[in-house]
Amino acid sequence: MSYKVVIPARYASERLPGKPLLEIQGKPMLQLTWEKACSSSAEQVIIATDDARVAEAASNFGAECVMTAQSHRSGTERLHEVALVNNWPADTVVVNVQGDEPLIPSDAIDLVANNLQVNPRAGIATLCEKIVREQEHTDPNAVKVVFSRDGFAHYFSRACIPHAGASKHPDRYRHIGIYAYRVEILHQFVDWPVSDQEATENLEQLRALDNGVEIHVDKWGEPMPAGVDTPEDLEAIRQLLRDAHKKLVTYRPDKIRILMVCLGNICRSPTAHGVLEKLIKDKRLDDRLEVDSAGTGNFHVSEAPDSRATEAALARGYDLSQQRARQVKSSDYEFFDLILAMDKTNLSDLNERCPPHCRHKLALFLSRSQSGLEEVPDPYWSGSSGFELVLDLAEEVCGALIDEFID
Repeated sequence: MSYKVVIPARYASERLPGKPLLEIQGKPMLQLTWEKACSSSAEQVIIATDDARVAEAASNFGAECVMTAQSHRSGTERLHEVALVNNWPADTVVVNVQGDEPLIPSDAIDLVANNLQVNPRAGIATLCEKIVREQEHTDPNAVKVVFSRDGFAHYFSRACIPHAGASKHPDRYRHIGIYAYRVEILHQFVDWPVSDQEATENLEQLRALDNGVEIHVDKWGEPMPAGVDTPEDLEAIRQLLRDAHKKLVTYRPDKIRILMVCLGNICRSPTAHGVLEKLIKDKRLDDRLEVDSAGTGNFHVSEAPDSRATEAALARGYDLSQQRARQVKSSDYEFFDLILAMDKTNLSDLNERCPPHCRHKLALFLSRSQSGLEEVPDPYWSGSSGFELVLDLAEEVCGALIDEFID
């Protein structure tokens, strides 16, 4: 299966300005969406934007990015420009993944691409799910779709379709806004005027139906994670991902492995390593948790931790004397279940080197802190109080990690 993914990403948003770059667990939302797309079978994943800030962020986390015109009225038009710039053949399959879908399953991306490839009469493919929440039947924001037995759309509407008629409770399906297109359809689509039904329903896909394009619709068999449209959506996803780490035990029943990372691995990460290691021993959790530390740089390899960090830690009962600095290895990304960076520079370095399918393991260390800080400060600029602050933060976060992973 050969196909492309394009992720349209606009900086402007009435309800959430700068939405693609809003952080979730220390990463821009757009990066999480990109990582999901990279975990699919797509041969190429491109971010399409009209904003230099989005392009810079995409470059920082290693994504391929195309700058597109600010005049585009929709993500579909942005998709079309990317296809033109890359001179993709007419039969190329392109999946449009919205940039505000950080939890979209990679299997859903593969499914919609495959459905278009195996249904030659279709020019577009998309997905739907059965409506189970009562309020969605009449909610105009939940777009309904009616389709044939062989999976081709009759109509999309914000109205409550199909009408109940003799059946008080007909099955209704909510449209899921992911699309696979053939490039030849994109070329035609952008030249068609807005159709009457499209204008009435404010649904772009009706332009394709009104021009005779068949749209394949498949049922997605489990609840599709919501995207981000409002501040409440954003906070819900942040909380969901915080809670998700508690489920690590379901796929690593023997032991959860955590890696602490800073730049040189002689102060902040060994301190966090030492604090968590002692908590593991004190609570007799050696068979369930394992911790190590490393640096993104290689200039202190094999050195002992900084003496000031060692002394401050020892005063609180943490022994760092046996630790020796090392650099993060490529195998660490596969081996560890959770990799916690002390600051955003560390996180950016890790993202650059980490295989796409492992990037979900990366997070900022202080994503579990109530301190209000995003990064563990470099203690070398603050004297002895700086090393004490590192310890305070390490004790808070490591205590939270114990509570999080151990019932």
